[in-house]
Amino acid sequence: MIIKQNEKKTISFLQKNKIANLKQIAGCLNSSIRTAQRKLINWKAYRSYNKNSSYFTLPAIPNFDQNGLWKYKGIFFSKHGNLKQTVIYLVCNSLKGLNANEIGDILGISSRSFISYFNNIKDLQREKYEGIIIYFSTESTIYKKQITQRQQTVQGKLLELPPNDLCIAVLVDLIKHPGGSVNACWQRLQRQGVKIKMDNIKKLLSYHGIKKKVPGMR
Repeated sequence: MIIKQNEKKTISFLQKNKIANLKQIAGCLNSSIRTAQRKLINWKAYRSYNKNSSYFTLPAIPNFDQNGLWKYKGIFFSKHGNLKQTVIYLVCNSLKGLNANEIGDILGISSRSFISYFNNIKDLQREKYEGIIIYFSTESTIYKKQITQRQQTVQGKLLELPPNDLCIAVLVDLIKHPGGSVNACWQRLQRQGVKIKMDNIKKLLSYHGIKKKVPGMR
């Protein structure tokens, strides 16, 4: 009877606070850590994929987003399972594969904190594409769709770029004036008689992956 009361108290505690760590749950149950772990398994509780996987929540509590993720007070949960299972899901269900920063942005955590663990996962394959490591599904049908979409995206970006002589002029100017803004670069080029739109400068820098290195870009 006391055990049942403690279980009800623990469930009520979780429903009120939404999340709790293992020590808090064991305290509510008035049990050992091992017993608390067994209860969480029986309740099919979700375990956080950040904060050292030390927080739990009940299945009915999370309001998962379109990626199957729920973030509450800096604690992140996934309906797909642990971090590894979640990364596999995100990559295999992406339109054109994902790079480490894209995965990190979706998860809400730094790619440096996890990406080294995912270099040899049988469900994922790594390819260097346009100088960046991209993670694709190993399932052939999905992979073909992903690689085709990524190629089309890159080709689309290439079509948006200015002619080679203008590209060279922009890159030379930025080498001479590191740390300058896009607007300053554009003004210098205008004074030199180089006719280029500011939007084309932004597209060029974005294509070469140096967008964030230039202040003033949004």
